[in-house]
Amino acid sequence: MALSALSWLFLLLTALATSRLIGSLGADMLALRLLNGLIVLPWLIALLTVVSVALLAPVWRGRYWQLRGRVYYSLLAGAALAFTWFLAFWKLLGSA
Repeated sequence: MALSALSWLFLLLTALATSRLIGSLGADMLALRLLNGLIVLPWLIALLTVVSVALLAPVWRGRYWQLRGRVYYSLLAGAALAFTWFLAFWKLLGSA
């Protein structure tokens, strides 16, 4: 749940900051500060993705939830993995 919320927050705040920069056609200081502050969110999202993927095996082995819950958790972990790949592809996790 927190991973999804952080991902949506990152997308929405990035869209807000870039729209302010494009709209002002200049260096809008609030938007630049917002973008600088957002740089930590992709790393936090990637860390939580690693944790959620690592917990897949115990969730399935331990049968903590019913089948529907385990499948739902697996789909969320897969979506988080895809979003982390998206962040890496656009070099939002660093420029390597």
